[in-house]
Amino acid sequence: MTQNELMYQKERLDKRLETIAQELKRNEQRFEDYEELSNLAAQLLTEAATTFRSSPDSHLFEGALEEGRYLERKTQVSLEQSHEELLGEQRRLYQEEEALTRKLKLVKEKERANEY
Repeated sequence: MTQNELMYQKERLDKRLETIAQELKRNEQRFEDYEELSNLAAQLLTEAATTFRSSPDSHLFEGALEEGRYLERKTQVSLEQSHEELLGEQRRLYQEEEALTRKLKLVKEKERANEY
């Protein structure tokens, strides 16, 4: 592979790493936003279930609270899995970048040796 080809590959890799870093940052914001909304929803449903405990429809609020908790856990797992996949991809790309950097260094050294 030529130096230009390696530089092009490294540039593409750097762009992908930048994209992943941005996605990870967005994921962290999603975690924070989701946690805040989830806490507010749980608080609202808990208050409603408490308020209507003696109501004939209290089971609806309690069911909604349980469903909310279930969906919260499910969504949290999904967000964490997505985040872990991005981190794994980022680690793999960093390793690939290191290998490209080593190849590029060898190619540059060869080209310099050929100049003399």
